[in-house]
Formats: sequence, C-alpha cells, structure tokens
Amino acid sequence: MVRRLFTERKKRLGESLDSPCGGIFWIIDNELIAFTEQVDTTGRFSTNLEHIKIWDQIKQKYQVSGKTVSFDYFPRGCVMVNPVYLNNTFNHYDVFIYVDDCINTDDIITDILYEYRLNKNCNIKYVGSSGKVESNHYRCHMCR
Repeated sequence: MVRRLFTERKKRLGESLDSPCGGIFWIIDNELIAFTEQVDTTGRFSTNLEHIKIWDQIKQKYQVSGKTVSFDYFPRGCVMVNPVYLNNTFNHYDVFIYVDDCINTDDIITDILYEYRLNKNCNIKYVGSSGKVESNHYRCHMCR
C-alpha cells in the first residue's frame, strides 16, 4: 500500500470536502507525493501545477545517490477534472487520471482516488496499461 507523504493543497475559505481536486503527483520510495487543487463546477483550475515547475521547488528533497534528478525520473501522473453539464445544469465530473504504467496498480489508484477526493459525482477514466487510452507522456526512467 502506498503511504501519503504529504499533500500541497491551496487552502481556500469554504473549500468543500465533497468537491474533487485536480493536480499532479509522483510516487517516490513507495509514497504518493501529491499537489492538489480543488476544482469547482466552473472547471477553474490553477495552471501553476506543472511537474517541471513544482519539481524545481522540491528536487533537493528527492536526490538519488546525492544528486538531483530530472522531473521525469520518478513515476508520475496527473489528475484532470472537468465538470459536465446537461441542459445547463451541472451533472457530474469527468476525471482523467494519467499515470505511468509502472504505478498503475489498484493500491496506488485507490490512494489517488482518496487524495483527490474523487467521489460518486466523478466519472473516472484511467490512462495507462489498464486504461481505455494509451499515453506515452508519463514514463519514468525505468519505463523508457
């Protein structure tokens, strides 16, 4: 089971625990390193949560053999949340979880679902070895 090391979430007044979050993550030493931001029914989401930008801020913590590594060295992924409307009324969220194949496991997906508050209002689609769509974008150094 993956342990959640920490979550960086922008705190907002009135943030609902029922609203899902989008964001990025890495799995490092079997720990979920998640950076999340709540998505409301308008679909507003920060553009500041990018792997390269965040990695620049945290790379000193996750050195390998005393050296910093590239942002794509460790397995990583992202969660994208899009509100869906029917007849101008919010209906549900479509959620896309882009994840490196080597971390596309039930345990890790369960932790992601919990960490990003992906609940019953979410239509979830996985991307990776067991997903509906293949993506070569998220590949760590071991999977290239």
